[in-house]
Amino acid sequence: MKLILCFLILIHVSVSGAVQFELEKAILENKLSLVSDNPNQRIQSLLLFLSSVDNIEMQSSLINQLGPGVQYHIVKAPSISAIKLIEKLSSEINKNDLHFYDFDNCFTPWVQDFFLRMTNGAKSFLLPTYSTSLQMNECRPYELGIADLLLKKNPLQFADIDSVSYDSGLSSSSQYDLRRVDRKNGELYSNHSAYQKLFPVKTLKLFQGEGGMRLLTEKYLFIERTDWQKIESQYRLMVDSQQELRTAKSYFESVFQKEIILIGETLKSDEFYSYHIDMFMTPMESPNGKSIIFLGHPTEAVKILGSDAIQGLKGFSQSLWMEKTTQANRIEAELIQKNFTVIRVPILFLNSNVGVKTFTYNNVLQSLDRRGRPALYIPSYEGTEIDIHSKVLEKSISKVLLDYQLQSYFVRGSKNFIELNGQLRCSSGILSYK
Repeated sequence: MKLILCFLILIHVSVSGAVQFELEKAILENKLSLVSDNPNQRIQSLLLFLSSVDNIEMQSSLINQLGPGVQYHIVKAPSISAIKLIEKLSSEINKNDLHFYDFDNCFTPWVQDFFLRMTNGAKSFLLPTYSTSLQMNECRPYELGIADLLLKKNPLQFADIDSVSYDSGLSSSSQYDLRRVDRKNGELYSNHSAYQKLFPVKTLKLFQGEGGMRLLTEKYLFIERTDWQKIESQYRLMVDSQQELRTAKSYFESVFQKEIILIGETLKSDEFYSYHIDMFMTPMESPNGKSIIFLGHPTEAVKILGSDAIQGLKGFSQSLWMEKTTQANRIEAELIQKNFTVIRVPILFLNSNVGVKTFTYNNVLQSLDRRGRPALYIPSYEGTEIDIHSKVLEKSISKVLLDYQLQSYFVRGSKNFIELNGQLRCSSGILSYK
């Protein structure tokens, strides 16, 4: 790794006038690497957001199944007592492994979004990313505030890439009140001097997108194709074509040391199979080096449950089911064309008054279990529209995964997230493996 870093530095010295962005500079200087999903290592440190009491069931179920020996960093709303979560934990969980942080500003349950989670082997780094689709327009920028909170409360485990902290970067006499930010348009990300002091603007603007739009293995960085188009467009804006010799793809591949694979290239320009790719695919490298992808496919749900059972579900729509099946086929074909082995697992799409509900078994965490076996921690849908079928689906998935030497652990609490269009991986951020 040191040789690679030295080589990259030499590239910048040798290419006259080449641009070295703040993101690249931070990664090189701090010797950072992205935290990749990996079933062959045990989770060492995990970040959770306890933004609502609705999160407690899933988080307690996850912690109990992961077991002792993991450091849990739980950012919570001050109105929620830590005791409410602790009471649901088994006696084997060491309370010293639970670290609670009060954050008195609005934030979402989605830990995955708006961070690049990186590590140098000793400390964790949260690098905010620029997004034009941020939610909660009038909230304080939680991705900046939380990163700073973790650093202040636990400096031995967390670090920052900028010497100016969140609070000191703002003054009460500032022209703008950054607690009320037009986050959707991202104006202050681009132009306001206070943001430029907090984190390098090029870091924020150059790498865009929500965490669900990217998946990482040891070899690959999978990115949803519309997010990649934004990244590529921003890269072109920032480089001088007369000086910068690399394409956006070669640039980011050299920075992150991953081969970039675009997902959804066969879909129409305004079409998504599911908005976040981690809702329908789980890539990994098996011990023999073979790359496989578990793909959520509606046809697999029909195969397991039968068409009568599927059509009898509340919210079933023949047109929706056919649309998603067609899109799944396109995704599957493009993955196969890129030489990945694709293994189908069930996924269900049902209509509701809040839009399309996605019942996914792909939004997972990967880790060695407490017995040292490669495992997936998977959402369970008890208490939802598919409750009557959930055990049948779980049994089928467990059998498929066992064929690939993977254990299955099903995490309760998914019913509290199903209408929010996210699940277990969305609400968890692995900071490091060991």
